[in-house]
Amino acid sequence: MTITVRPAEKRDVEGIIALHIETFEAHRIREPDFEGTPFIEKYLGSHLTRWPPNLRARTVIVAERDGAFVGHIAYHMELRPLWPRTVTIADVAVFPEKKGVGVSQALLTAVLVDAERRRAGVVRGYIWPGNRPSLAYARRNRFTLTPQPDGQSILVSKRLR
Repeated sequence: MTITVRPAEKRDVEGIIALHIETFEAHRIREPDFEGTPFIEKYLGSHLTRWPPNLRARTVIVAERDGAFVGHIAYHMELRPLWPRTVTIADVAVFPEKKGVGVSQALLTAVLVDAERRRAGVVRGYIWPGNRPSLAYARRNRFTLTPQPDGQSILVSKRLR
């Protein structure tokens, strides 16, 4: 039972979109104020075409277990004046029946390695307050959790340097 991670390819698009929509529907059920709309196509388009061709290009990594697609993570680099280089994780999704076997950890590790390679100072993302498994996962991985003033999300961040 080996988990491997790699950059997403065109052959992964259908599975990534299906999983992304499935997780959005789960959020709608769990979070009463959830008003998000699926956005993974923007990440896939940028990732697969490498546009824009710079450090800010969006990246999608997939995880496979025994050769089958089981999850993905989407992120991008932010380069803002007076801020450390920041990798923002926009989406993490693992098929429910594949959770608990290290898929999310393998995906996060791949992002952290890439963030170090890009000399990022911070990795961050936002988690809905009702997503207890993801909040516990962020704590286990030593992310700082900061509830946002609007109560709609929790900023999770980790300093790398």
